[in-house]
Amino acid sequence: MNGSLAQRSPSDVLAEVQRRQVSGVLRFQSDATTRQLFIDAGHMIRFAVSTLTSESITALFRDKGGVTDAHVKQAAAAKQKDELLGTTLVRLGVLSKDTLTELTREHIHRVTLGALAMRQGAFEFQAGALPFREQLDGGLSSAEILLEWARVFPDIDWIRRRFGPADARVQMSGRPPEGYQKVPLNPAEGYIMSRVDGRASAGEICMVSPMGEDVTLRALFSLALAGILEMPEGSAEIPPPAGPPAAATPRPAAATAARTPTNGGAQSAASATHAAPRAPAPPRAAGPTGAVKPASPGAPARPGVRSAAHAPPTSPRRVTSITDRVRPSTTPDLEAEMLQRFERLRAQDLYEVLGIAPAATRTEIRHAYYALAKRFHPDKFTREEMKTKAEKVFAHITEAYSTLTGEESRRRYDEDQAIRKSGHAQEKKSDGGEVARMNFKHGKEMFDKGRFGEAISFLQNACDQEPSKAEHFHYLAMAQSKNPRWKKDAEENFLRAIERDPTNAEIYSQLGSLYARGGLHSKARDMFTKALQWDPSNAEAVEGLAQEAGGKKGILGLFNRK
Repeated sequence: MNGSLAQRSPSDVLAEVQRRQVSGVLRFQSDATTRQLFIDAGHMIRFAVSTLTSESITALFRDKGGVTDAHVKQAAAAKQKDELLGTTLVRLGVLSKDTLTELTREHIHRVTLGALAMRQGAFEFQAGALPFREQLDGGLSSAEILLEWARVFPDIDWIRRRFGPADARVQMSGRPPEGYQKVPLNPAEGYIMSRVDGRASAGEICMVSPMGEDVTLRALFSLALAGILEMPEGSAEIPPPAGPPAAATPRPAAATAARTPTNGGAQSAASATHAAPRAPAPPRAAGPTGAVKPASPGAPARPGVRSAAHAPPTSPRRVTSITDRVRPSTTPDLEAEMLQRFERLRAQDLYEVLGIAPAATRTEIRHAYYALAKRFHPDKFTREEMKTKAEKVFAHITEAYSTLTGEESRRRYDEDQAIRKSGHAQEKKSDGGEVARMNFKHGKEMFDKGRFGEAISFLQNACDQEPSKAEHFHYLAMAQSKNPRWKKDAEENFLRAIERDPTNAEIYSQLGSLYARGGLHSKARDMFTKALQWDPSNAEAVEGLAQEAGGKKGILGLFNRK
């Protein structure tokens, strides 16, 4: 596989290697600058090499590992054939194994971000076993680095053009990257993963997302580029020029001799085996769609984010909102209708919320939901009081949709409704505790599966049926805290849980975390302190107080979580 970076972006090339799940060396070359990524089974970048002085791993060893020029000379003399410089330094006792792992990961991160920022030159992927003497266990996940790159990509309009029809469904990838479950996600990406069921489209997800269209589109794009989701295909336009992050800003090398993985990135006049990339061959003939054909047979790339292996369009199409963005457009009649719905929230069952019959089909449920979601979207209301009530109405509509479109959750809800509506008053009273326990059980199951909208519906019923139970309000608050639009309800239910169980440190610590995320730091410290009064070993409270005292970690800290 090879071609021109003027026709295909580096991120698409890396994403395709990941989708193919093959090992080999991916080279990017522009003038005197060459970057090489040594990829294991598509999903893990084990090592990286760059001809830039600023991206030399030897320089990183000196800057952060305490390695001296004398150590480098000693290692060069003692290094075995095809052995990495870092391995030699560990064998000589100059570096610890943990330090080598950490610095190698940092180096891969720096070189890869530099490669993803390249807009001119050529690329080539040479499949095959990695040319190392030793077995490399560390490295950086391809999915992680693609997620990070997409999160900070500046041009949201270019991202919007990448999407195809707004009604095309979003689904999990048929071949997600190995270990994708452990890849750290930000809150927007976590929310998207909770909404993807193979039935919702990109437009529908954007419409109901509490985070706004731009944030939601970026999260969808990031997850698709990383190979976790499959997305509708859109424009294959090449990304506009964008400089790499500060840490990856290139500096011209003093010489252009090849850097190799076995000499630790040091320049040498003679190239070692696998050191320098071969001159890229001209792009292969394009197929009917204009996509560059793979250089060698292999597993076909599945449809995820469409690769950018096409000539850019001569004139970019007009950028419009994928959801026909909701704008403030309230009227007295709409406000009155919304207030009526707000007053009836607790009295209506989920079918009544959506205005459908109990025998409604899934298609009818979807049509009713999206019509109501668009009509009562909180962004239509400008007055704060009205917006707050609209958020609760919107959340209730979303809960109804989530519950009634799930086969199992709908069956359980219908059973619950049948029990509540049948029998005499005494029978209802005697059944109340059992119904509450059933709802709580189902709610916990939905919570554990990350289906928070469905969990809220069951847990709210449990709270209504047995309001003395602290754990009912506790779990309801935890489910509500997963969506920023429900944070006020989450706070109220955490406080109700504390009233019923004032010695539960876990409730205090989780409420403290909710306050911290909302910027209410004084309240957060108070809750963390109370949690530690009841349980001095509560990890969430200990960490929360430490972060309140010392500030939160930067964005790169996300990639070091275990």
